[in-house]
Amino acid sequence: MVSSSSPNTRQTKGREPGRKAKKPSRARRWAGRVGTFLITTAIVGLSVGTILQGTSLIAERAAATVAPNAAPLVEVAAIEVQRDTSFRIVRSFIGQIEAGQSTRIAFERPGLVTEILVDEGDLVEEGQPLGRLDQRLLNAEKSRLEANREAIEAQAELARLTTERSAELQERGFASTQTLDQARLGLAELNARLAEIDAALVQVDIQLDQSVIEAPFSGTVSERLADQGTTVAAGNPIVTVLEQTRPVFRVGIDPTLAGDMRLGDAYDVEIAGTLFPAIVSAIRPDLDPLSRTRTILLTLQSEAPAILEAGTLRLWQTVEQPGMRVPLGALQEGVRGLWTVSTLRPTEDGTHHTVGSEAVEVIHANQDWAYVQGTLQSGSLIVTEGVHRIVPGQTVDWMDGNPTAEGAE
Repeated sequence: MVSSSSPNTRQTKGREPGRKAKKPSRARRWAGRVGTFLITTAIVGLSVGTILQGTSLIAERAAATVAPNAAPLVEVAAIEVQRDTSFRIVRSFIGQIEAGQSTRIAFERPGLVTEILVDEGDLVEEGQPLGRLDQRLLNAEKSRLEANREAIEAQAELARLTTERSAELQERGFASTQTLDQARLGLAELNARLAEIDAALVQVDIQLDQSVIEAPFSGTVSERLADQGTTVAAGNPIVTVLEQTRPVFRVGIDPTLAGDMRLGDAYDVEIAGTLFPAIVSAIRPDLDPLSRTRTILLTLQSEAPAILEAGTLRLWQTVEQPGMRVPLGALQEGVRGLWTVSTLRPTEDGTHHTVGSEAVEVIHANQDWAYVQGTLQSGSLIVTEGVHRIVPGQTVDWMDGNPTAEGAE
């Protein structure tokens, strides 16, 4: 068995039994601390020296390297803006082309249609025949009246000769006054019957004319409503003719703008991308109950592409409101629905410009320009192009960037 030694009999390694360990003296402790400090200081000094030597070497190498040239300043396009008291906008109004005259032509008397001489789309001249009714009965009546007139003319000639002979006999005393009166009155009756027949012949001629319909003006046949062999009543439309030489543009516009228009004023109407000159021919005094606009009629000075085609009338309107006109490219999105523009201010030495920013509100804009209000001052230089390449506070050069785009009103 291995017996455990008691605390009283346990021996310490390296130490004689029964003797206490000696503590290092204070001088020895101080000497150790000083040595440690000196060693640490030497190591730190050596490290610092190495670092300083490396830094000097790097500085010498950097000094020996040629420095690159400074980057050139960004050049931006800018213009000077001025405050205006108003701006102009273009108002567009849609209308349609109508025929100068549109007539549905009908026979003035009933009858059987024997000919329709035109078809839809045909061009017709004023006075050109378009259709005919059966004229046989009228021609027969006219022949009868003419024959009757010839018979009465013969009787009238006989009555005239009788009247002359009776007058001669009366002068000689061989005929009574009554005989002369009978001859004279008989001739007058026959002359009256001739006048009646002449009136009847005129009536037949009128009915013959009514049996033929003619174009009341030059134009185009847009509808054909009857065919040959149809029995029609008086007033039934047969064809529709549209006048195309001077078509009319009908448009409803803002009543405030209509008040500035006058008869005879010249405007341009855009139809299918082409401008047609037009003259104001009528201005209706009433308002359309649905659109609350006033109807204006403009007579085109040339043929339009097609009747009932849509067209556009553009009018300039002046809006009295202070602000400034800036190019659309100068605007940048801001906060809370506002926009900003980049401004340029001269540097202290006056050789360059510093970029600034001003908040604006867009009042009106078109494809090229915007009319704005805000903190922008009249006479300021604003950047018109390349605003994404600069930031506020940046120093830049500038060139005149005044655009010449259309729609600068």
